Amino acid sequence: MTPLNSKKTSSTKTIKVAPRQTQKTYQAELQLLTQETLKSLIKFCSEINDHFVLKKTNEVTIPDLAPSLLPRPAHQSDFTESRLSQEYDSFLERNRYVIFLEKNAIVERHDRPTGGLIKIWLNTSNWEKFYKELIRTKSYQELRSNNQKTGKTYTVTLNPNNEVLINGVLFSKPHPENENLRTIRYLIQNANRQVTKIELREKVGTAKELRKIVENLGFGGDRLRVFFHIIKDNTILFRNPVTPEILKEFGLKSLPIQRLKK
Repeated sequence: MTPLNSKKTSSTKTIKVAPRQTQKTYQAELQLLTQETLKSLIKFCSEINDHFVLKKTNEVTIPDLAPSLLPRPAHQSDFTESRLSQEYDSFLERNRYVIFLEKNAIVERHDRPTGGLIKIWLNTSNWEKFYKELIRTKSYQELRSNNQKTGKTYTVTLNPNNEVLINGVLFSKPHPENENLRTIRYLIQNANRQVTKIELREKVGTAKELRKIVENLGFGGDRLRVFFHIIKDNTILFRNPVTPEILKEFGLKSLPIQRLKK
């Protein structure tokens, strides 16, 4: 046995320790963006994360336009030059953000199916790390503070008991696995895009009048106008979340949400 205090001989082997790998961060990439671009990216990524958390899958489908531009006009004749310019700018902006996320291995790939949608496949572990860093930025805190000053954002969710919540407040309790529950679940998963009655019949097995389903779930008056856009009982668009900007378009500052008694 070699004494602990003995000198190393030429036969002593030197063990090379591999350098410790540092965990990838995204701060350098984020710091290259202007404040305006970073805030737009935050809004885009928040939209993706809402779907990611809701569906619990790395495959996320969102509209190719910002929520403020939805729904699209029903007819081509309804498009103005200003509207077309806004849509084109929004389309390009969202496309740039998807490419940015792909270059940083946060998004694995994306596709554009029909119907004005972007389908995104997330690298789940990288996405979670990136989003945590994103919400720690000063720009995110400023956006959050501005939202609190300008008004509430209202979000519809389903809890594990399949009860409908608005901002965490119990709003309605559909009967277990009936067509109303299946419909609102499907609309939450496909928010901010137009869903046809034929699609609902195929996916959730309902042919009930669209307005009737919405009213049965407790949405009436301003809540119906703001959250839902129904076109002649053929198509429904579910706006979720409803932002202060959307409320302003309807001449509203807030929505009355009455807690349902259990």
